Amino acid sequence: MRIAVFTHSLDVNFGGILQAYALQQVLQEKGHDVTLIDCPYHWHLPAWKAPLAYSWRFFRKYVLRKPVYIRNERRLNSEFDAVMQRITPFIEHNIRRRIVRRFSEIKEGEYDALVVGSDQVWRPPFVERIADYYLNFASGWKDVHRIAYAASFGTEKWEYTPEETAVCSDLIRLFDAASVREDSGIELCRNHLGAKVQQMPDPVMLLNADDYRQIVSETQPEAPSGNLLCCFLDATEEKTALASRIAREQGLTPFAAVAPVDGNKYPLEARIQPSVEWWLNAFNSARFILTDSYHASVFAILFDKPFVCIINKERGAARFSSIARLFDIPQNFLNSPKEYNANCDYELPHERIAATLSEQRKRAQSFLESAFS
Repeated sequence: MRIAVFTHSLDVNFGGILQAYALQQVLQEKGHDVTLIDCPYHWHLPAWKAPLAYSWRFFRKYVLRKPVYIRNERRLNSEFDAVMQRITPFIEHNIRRRIVRRFSEIKEGEYDALVVGSDQVWRPPFVERIADYYLNFASGWKDVHRIAYAASFGTEKWEYTPEETAVCSDLIRLFDAASVREDSGIELCRNHLGAKVQQMPDPVMLLNADDYRQIVSETQPEAPSGNLLCCFLDATEEKTALASRIAREQGLTPFAAVAPVDGNKYPLEARIQPSVEWWLNAFNSARFILTDSYHASVFAILFDKPFVCIINKERGAARFSSIARLFDIPQNFLNSPKEYNANCDYELPHERIAATLSEQRKRAQSFLESAFS
C-alpha cells in the first residue's frame, strides 16, 4: 500500500525526527511503500504585522543601540542549513520524504492511505493550519484510508476556536481509525470532536533500544564528553544548578545533548546541532539523564537509564503526566527542580518497563494492521 505520512516538518527536533523515522520503519516492515510529506517551516512575518515589527526593530537597533536584526526572519532562514548540517545526513539517508509547500499539493490517487501523526500535530499553537492535520485537503477523496496514529494535543485544555472545532469534528468522522498519544486526548476527542479514539504509544517506542544502537554502530559517532546527559529545551538557572548538584553528588560529568536554538541570543557557530547518531549514542552511554523534554524522557526509558524530567508546562504538561501514568513512574517527573530528592531512587523498574513496552507494541501492531485492512 502506498502510504503518505503527515507530521511536523523535520527540523531541529530530535524526537520529532526519530518518531517519523520509527513510524516509517514499522510501516515499511509490513511491506508498505511509505513517504513522509515534509512541509518545511519558513520564518516569516504576517503582512499585517510587518510594518510595526520593522519599526520597532529599527527603533531598538538605531535608537536604543540594541543588538537587533531588522530582517531577522531572512537571517534565520538563511542559517537553517548550517544549523542542521549534522542532522540532515540522517534524514536524507533514512527517511523517504517528499517536500511540498502545502499539503494540498498532494493529489487524489497518489496514495492509498494517509496517516497523520505523531507528535503535537493536533495542537493549534504549533500548527499553522490545523485542519491540514485532519486531512482537510483530502475531504472529498474516494477510496483512501485515513488514519491518525498517536496524534497529540499536548495539553489537557481545549485550544481550538469554535470554527476550528466545527471543521475538525466533521473531518475526524471521515477517518477509518484514529488514535491519540496521551490519555487526556481520548476525553478531548470525545467531548469536543464527538469522536471515539484509542490511545497509542509514541512511534519511537515501537522500536527497541537495540534498533537505535544499530543506528549508532553504523556511524561510530564521537563519544560524549561526560556521563550526565542534560537535554534542556528551555534551560534555566535552576535546571543548570540541579545538573551541577547531581554531578557533584553522584560523581558525574554533565554534558549537553543539544545545542541552543535561540538565534537572537546565540551566534550561528553555537547553534549547530549534533548528529542524530551522536544524540542517540549520548543516551546509550549516559549514566544519568536530566531533561525537560518529552522525547528525551522516552529515550531514557527505552535505554533503561535513571532519569529526572522537569515537566515543561509551556510545551505541554499532559504529555509528561500521560507517560508517567503509562509506566507508573511518577517519581521521575518533577514540577520543579526544587522537588529533586537525592534520597529518591530514580532507577527504573526494569521488568515492569519491559512488560509495558511489550504490551504497548502489541497494541500498536494490532491497531495498524486493523487500520490498513
